[in-house]
Amino acid sequence: MIDETDEEFEEIQERIDKDAKRAEAYFREVAPLDPWVRGRFVCQCCGETDNRFLTLDHAERMLCFNCNYGRALNDEVCPHARVSK
Repeated sequence: MIDETDEEFEEIQERIDKDAKRAEAYFREVAPLDPWVRGRFVCQCCGETDNRFLTLDHAERMLCFNCNYGRALNDEVCPHARVSK
C-alpha cells in the first residue's frame, strides 16, 4: 500500500495531473478538428452512417471504406459517382 506522504505517491499524482492536463488540452484544441470526435460519422461521398464502415482518407475526410478504396482504384473518382451517371 502506498502512503500518501510517500515520494512514490507524489510521482504518481504528478503523472496523473500531467495526463489530465494533456487530455484537457486535447479536447480543447485538437478534438474540434478531429472528425471522429466532432461526431461527423457520415461518409462525405455516399452518406453512409454505419461507423463500422467509416474510415479517414489521406486528406482526413470521413469516407466509407468502399468510397475510400474505390477512389484509390479509380483516379480519385468514387465508383458511386460513375454508377449514378
